[in-house]
Amino acid sequence: MNLLHQGESRWVMLKAVIRPDGTAEVGVWKSSGLTALNERAVSWVRDHWRWPKGCVPGTTKRIAIGFSGW
Repeated sequence: MNLLHQGESRWVMLKAVIRPDGTAEVGVWKSSGLTALNERAVSWVRDHWRWPKGCVPGTTKRIAIGFSGW
């Protein structure tokens, strides 16, 4: 299911607070304006991204993710 119209693009900025095991607590820092798009980005990063061992637990990373309709 495409949430965007053809030619439309949006960005969501996420904030990830890294845990000792390389996973992160992820939330929206700046919204794309579409709740469903924000939720998909948060869950995808939370479920698929891992930070390497050696990252300081509690470190905050900001992540920009762009989406385009096609």
